[in-house]
Amino acid sequence: MESLLEQFFDLLFAAVIGATVGFIYDLYCLVRNKYRLKGLVSGFGDIVFWIILTVMVFSLLLIGNKGEVRFYILFGIVLGSFLYIRFLSSITVAVTLKISGIIKIVFTQLMRPFCFFLRLIFRNKYVKSAKTRLKALLSKLLAAKKLKK
Repeated sequence: MESLLEQFFDLLFAAVIGATVGFIYDLYCLVRNKYRLKGLVSGFGDIVFWIILTVMVFSLLLIGNKGEVRFYILFGIVLGSFLYIRFLSSITVAVTLKISGIIKIVFTQLMRPFCFFLRLIFRNKYVKSAKTRLKALLSKLLAAKKLKK
């Protein structure tokens, strides 16, 4: 039989698992809302999400307290989830959205030169060199200047 102190630490560990469940649920909701999953795809995503979460929770319980599932463990998981959703969920969602926005901006800026060269190369149905395209652009600009004079 476990001592009261061991049971208390098991309860705290279960609360941490519950908070982790809440965090992963927030991430799943953000992905689901971002890609607007509906209907059959949403149902399939829900089933996969809960299967993964169930395996994760029971694996952590196996590691943390030898897989024993008692009432206070279930209570700890529910309590941890409730406390996370009540106090940390809105902060986590806001920070996650801010971080994903920054990542999107950085990725867009890193891809900009690559996209510029792809547009130069594949502008028409057939490939033209960038040098030929630049010459054509310069000649148009010079012709426009001559027309203005």
